[in-house]
Amino acid sequence: MKGKMPSTEVLAQAIWEQLAGDISDAGGHLHSIKLYETENNFVEYFGTL
Repeated sequence: MKGKMPSTEVLAQAIWEQLAGDISDAGGHLHSIKLYETENNFVEYFGTL
C-alpha cells in the first residue's frame, strides 16, 4: 500500500490482492471482501471486472 492514499477502500483492495491468488490456487473463489470502519461505515469490494 506504499504510495497509496490510506482509506478503507484501498485497504479492502489490498486485502483482496493478498488473498485472491492463494484462494484461487486452492480451487476456491473469492466473492467479496467486506471491511467495517465503524458500525455504519463499511466497504464491500468484489474485485475487478
